[in-house]
Amino acid sequence: MDTSKELTDFDNLICDPHLQMLKAAIPYIPASGQQVLSLYVKSLELSNTMKLLQRKETQSVGICSVSENKKNTTEMLNAIKKYCSDSEREMLDLFMNFFSAFRMYHSYRELFPNEGMSKGGENTSQESPNPMDALKSMLSPEQKNMFDTYSSLLNSVK
Repeated sequence: MDTSKELTDFDNLICDPHLQMLKAAIPYIPASGQQVLSLYVKSLELSNTMKLLQRKETQSVGICSVSENKKNTTEMLNAIKKYCSDSEREMLDLFMNFFSAFRMYHSYRELFPNEGMSKGGENTSQESPNPMDALKSMLSPEQKNMFDTYSSLLNSVK
């Protein structure tokens, strides 16, 4: 796993290059100095965050808002994936593929609402199977648990 991750947009707002240099120096300082320097760096980050929140443009626009056309679950998950472990990234990809398949299924049902209906308007199939249940049946118990967790998170974001 790559340990050198890029900074988030939020970190770019509160961390200047000098603060990043202090953070980079921490492992090379004796243990007692590391503790003091770590607390100092975090207090500077907190101070910078408080200054950021007091700016008028931040209060009206947002701290590091994305454009309206990027405010969707997929874009958020893609942004988060940069900071995930390999296994977490795989699970997010799997979840996003399921999510995409589910959206395609709903789009299909909207385009062809009478699919599976007889000429009299009766449903020719017993009961429409839920595609998510079919997809979840292919997962291991651990993957099902993680899928359910991500599903509940995404449903709360809507």
